[in-house]
Amino acid sequence: MENIPVMGKKGERMSLRVPLVVAGSSVGACLLLFLFRGIYVYWDSPPLINFLSSWIPFVLSILLAFVPSGKEMKHRWVKYTWRSAVVLIGFTWSLILWHQQILANVSNIAANKVLLTDAITQSNIHSDQQFGKVQENVGTVQKQVTGLGQSIDTTTKTISSDLEKTQAELDASIGKVGKPDPPIPAKLTFTLWDLTATVDNPVLSKTVDPDKDGAFPVEFALINGSESTADTIDIWVEVCDLCSFVKEPVGFEHPAGGDDHIRHRMIGSLNPGVTFEKITILVKSSAPNPFQIAFRYSCKTCGGKMSPTQFAVITQGPSLIPKQP
Repeated sequence: MENIPVMGKKGERMSLRVPLVVAGSSVGACLLLFLFRGIYVYWDSPPLINFLSSWIPFVLSILLAFVPSGKEMKHRWVKYTWRSAVVLIGFTWSLILWHQQILANVSNIAANKVLLTDAITQSNIHSDQQFGKVQENVGTVQKQVTGLGQSIDTTTKTISSDLEKTQAELDASIGKVGKPDPPIPAKLTFTLWDLTATVDNPVLSKTVDPDKDGAFPVEFALINGSESTADTIDIWVEVCDLCSFVKEPVGFEHPAGGDDHIRHRMIGSLNPGVTFEKITILVKSSAPNPFQIAFRYSCKTCGGKMSPTQFAVITQGPSLIPKQP
């Protein structure tokens, strides 16, 4: 009987390097074939090309991250395999970038073609609509010509009626000759005292620090921003329900039987564009910060009715009284 050759010495383990290399190469070849097949089938698919162009640098970075050492480079198959892989991946990346540009150009041409087709379609639709309107106008003109004879009698009657109306208006206008136009009502505006305040931009919000007694000195003024003189002016100042007047403001009065939160003052007249003198009232407040003050007026030349209420918001500043240690 022939002697069977011994694969190795007794007690020695077989090397798994060769089987692992064969298995890895087989799997890699299958993956490459699958990849090349997918690229062939979906070569004109922009999502696939964009995906490959984005991820190939990652694959290349992994390959460069594991550069064989000098000892490994001494093996010719390692050196040439690694270099061939780098060149192949770089060439593949360039090819995919070139094809990506081609797909982008094709996509732009298709988009421009769609836009041009849509513009031509819209132009044709617009032209058809305009032509239809012209036909409608022609039909309308024909109807107008047909009814022209009927409208002549109606026009004659209308002219006679307009002449009678014009005569009546002329008589009324002659009766108004010599009578002056009614005056324009005066219009006043309240504002918290500020040199920058105008009738168009009144100051209606301000921070006021209390005095040593805890009272808030509120300063305000009245502006005549109209073109008419305000005559016999009544003004009312009203503080909030949780507020009170520390003392009677100069020039003001407390109407008998009136609300304790309201004070009244009368001003003779105020010419157009004039701001009345600064008025100061002292107010104590137990209301939550801030509190409000309301202003109203009425005058002989203001249109015969009470003005709308203007509100000013007073923010309570810090007390000036030093705290006791």
